[in-house]
Amino acid sequence: LRNDQMLAWILNGLSPDAVFKLVKLDEGGLEKLLSNPAFTVWYYYFNRLNQYNPDRGVSMIKSLLTTYEDAPLAKAISVAKK
Repeated sequence: LRNDQMLAWILNGLSPDAVFKLVKLDEGGLEKLLSNPAFTVWYYYFNRLNQYNPDRGVSMIKSLLTTYEDAPLAKAISVAKK
């Protein structure tokens, strides 16, 4: 189901930002973003999107920066790495 859904999103031209909101990642706050199971769905969407559109080269960080500020996002990523 996940692959079929992602392919449908890609074929319908959904942007990463639209999928971010669709899976409700914008509702949990930055503190819970990286541990949210929906983040994995969004991550795989990025991979699929870049597979189907290699010339487009969509950046996950750039997309996250449309929702979150630089410093808090960098801190969250640093904490998640540990």
